Amino acid sequence: MANFLREYFHYTRSERNGLFVLAAICVALVLAPIVFKQFFNKSGSMDFSHFQNQIDSFYQKNDRTNEPGFQDSLFVFDPNTTSKEDFIKLGLSEKVASTIENYRNKGGKFFKKEDLQKIYGLAENDYDRLKGYILFYEDNEKINSEANKPEVETKIDIELFEFDPNTVSKADLLRLGLSKKVVKIMMNYRKKGGTFRKREDLSKIYGITEDAFERLFPYIKIVENQTTKVLASNVANTPQSYEIQTYLKIEINTASVEDWQKLRGIGSAYSKKIC
Repeated sequence: MANFLREYFHYTRSERNGLFVLAAICVALVLAPIVFKQFFNKSGSMDFSHFQNQIDSFYQKNDRTNEPGFQDSLFVFDPNTTSKEDFIKLGLSEKVASTIENYRNKGGKFFKKEDLQKIYGLAENDYDRLKGYILFYEDNEKINSEANKPEVETKIDIELFEFDPNTVSKADLLRLGLSKKVVKIMMNYRKKGGTFRKREDLSKIYGITEDAFERLFPYIKIVENQTTKVLASNVANTPQSYEIQTYLKIEINTASVEDWQKLRGIGSAYSKKIC
C-alpha cells in the first residue's frame, strides 16, 4: 500500500517548484482587484456630472410647463372627441397626440380617466397635470335615454266605419281604435303577401284583443278582387280530371310503425324514429 501511494503521489523537485509557482499566480489573481482599488482608483467612482448636466438642460428646453401662461392654456376636454390640435395645445407632444388619434380611429375608447395612462409615450407628469380637466360628455347616454322614453301617443278620436282589412290605410286603422303595434303588424302581414279572406281572419292578428275584434266585426267588408273573381270563374268553368284522395286519420300517441307508414311521405325509417 505504501509503495502504491508513493508511486502516485510522489513529486520530483521540479514538479514541486511548478506547484509553488502556480499557487503564487492564483493568489496574485485573487488579490489583484483589491490592490487595484486601493492604489489606482482612489476616487471610488467615475464623474458623470457632465452627462447629467446635458440631460437636465435637454429636459429644461423641452419642458413647456415652466413657460409663462402655460397653466392658463389648460381646458376641460373629452379624450374621446378632442382633436389632435387641441391635445397639442394641452401640452402633449405631436407624437402622443397622433397615438391617441390612431387609437380612436381603430375603435378604441376611453371609459374612465385612468384609461389615458395606457397611451404609449404619455408621461406620468402629463397625466397628473391633465387628469383634473378630463370630462366625459354623456351625449350617447342622453340620446339613448331619449330614444328609450315611452312614446307619447297622440289621442285619436275613435270612429267606426266600414273598411276592408286588405286595403285600409294605416291612418284609418288608427281611427278605428287599434294600437300602433297592431297596425304595424297588419301592415307587415300585408306586405308579406298575407290577405284576409273572411272577416274572422282579423282575429288572428297578433295583439288584437277580443273586445276590439267584436267592436270592429260588423264593419268589416272584404271586397273581392276583380282579378281573383276572373281567375276563380275560369277555374270553375275549366273541366278537370283528378283522382279523389282519401285522407287517413291516425292517433299519433298510439299509432304503430305500420300505421305511420300508411301516411304519404313517411317511410319505414321515419316511422321508426317517430315511434
